[in-house]
Amino acid sequence: MKAVLTQAALKDLLEIARHIGKDDIPAARRFTAALRSRAQAVGNKPRLYPFAKGLEATGVRRRLYRDYLIFYRETEAGVEVTRLLHSARNWQSLLAQDEATPSVD
Repeated sequence: MKAVLTQAALKDLLEIARHIGKDDIPAARRFTAALRSRAQAVGNKPRLYPFAKGLEATGVRRRLYRDYLIFYRETEAGVEVTRLLHSARNWQSLLAQDEATPSVD
């Protein structure tokens, strides 16, 4: 299956690059490329990773890459990567807000 990043996930990736890039631009490029690659790879075996705690009913799963969580769900068209968030953030609250807000992607 093909995994696509939503606008929210692409925005997260840009924010991560900016944050890391404050100290080291080449490291930011390498890290965000690796994170994006891992995010797209969930399309190969989307059921390999567990459901996100508290969001099982929404079908949202998560994959860990270093200190970042890759959130995604299966759709009829493939796999949709919804967010890329640092594990120290209040990701449960952020994802709950996403689920309550209609998508405009």
